[in-house]
Amino acid sequence: IVRLINQLVKKRGTRLHPGALECLLALRIRDVDLDADADLKHKKRQEEKHKKRIVNLSKKEKKRAKKLKEVEKELLETEARENSEARKKQLTEVTKTVFHIYFRILKTAPKSQLLEAVLNGLANEIILVAIVLI
Repeated sequence: IVRLINQLVKKRGTRLHPGALECLLALRIRDVDLDADADLKHKKRQEEKHKKRIVNLSKKEKKRAKKLKEVEKELLETEARENSEARKKQLTEVTKTVFHIYFRILKTAPKSQLLEAVLNGLANEIILVAIVLI
């Protein structure tokens, strides 16, 4: 929806009804992490290295099977974290797009009827991002 609103803003510019931007005020974005991509990749690589090291170090079949089960359990937990990380990534992209919309309108049409909706939206988003960062 945010992408469609972005396209609408590109097409119509100042001829857009402020209600189209006021619906962005309903977004409640709490889990935003702007540096999550690099962190997620690093954690995934570390866990894969850990799994390989455990499998290679075990010499008896029983120990290997036991440790392999433990590692698989950890990987399942990691997948659950990755789902939450994917959600955070999506929310981060939504937040970036919303800010892009607001700043595009401020830059191209600072004296339009959309100014009130943009300023309300910016205030709302900045407060939400500040709460997340605290």
